Amino acid sequence: MNKLILNLSVAISLALCVLVFVQWQRENQLTRDKIKLTNDVHTNKVLIQDLQVTLRNTQQELERVQGIRAKLEDTVKTNEVRIRELSRELEKTIEDRDAKNLQVEQYKVALEQANENIKTQNEAITRQNETIKNLVAQRDELNEAYKKLAEQYNKAVSEYNKLVEEVKKANEAIQAAAEQQQQQRGGGTRK
Repeated sequence: MNKLILNLSVAISLALCVLVFVQWQRENQLTRDKIKLTNDVHTNKVLIQDLQVTLRNTQQELERVQGIRAKLEDTVKTNEVRIRELSRELEKTIEDRDAKNLQVEQYKVALEQANENIKTQNEAITRQNETIKNLVAQRDELNEAYKKLAEQYNKAVSEYNKLVEEVKKANEAIQAAAEQQQQQRGGGTRK
């Protein structure tokens, strides 16, 4: 009985040792699992914090990008309005340019016509100048002939005046002689 108790005690001791060993193994595994889970929880917390920081940064970036997008949309709307205005101005400018080009063409035609008229007038003036030169030459010739004629006339008048003077003197001499004769006739009858 002693042996049985001893064997039973050894068996119980061994069973308890096995139980302690199994519990120790289980406890060790649980501790390792706990450490692993603690590390996982810590890693997850760090990841969550990193993700929260990233999320905040992403949200801020998203808000910034949305602000930029809103500004760009406003800019696009403003640009579209400006483009429409500029398109209308461009169409108006093109119409003005076309009208001015047409006007320039009309001016060119008018200028060419005016230049042609001026050429014709210049040719007429040149012909008139030649005619005037010929007329001036003829006038100069006529003036020379007139001067000669005037000299001849003056000479003839001068000779005529001399002749008139001579005739007058001759008449006076005749009259004086006639008076003398009459006086001599009349004086001879009275004596």
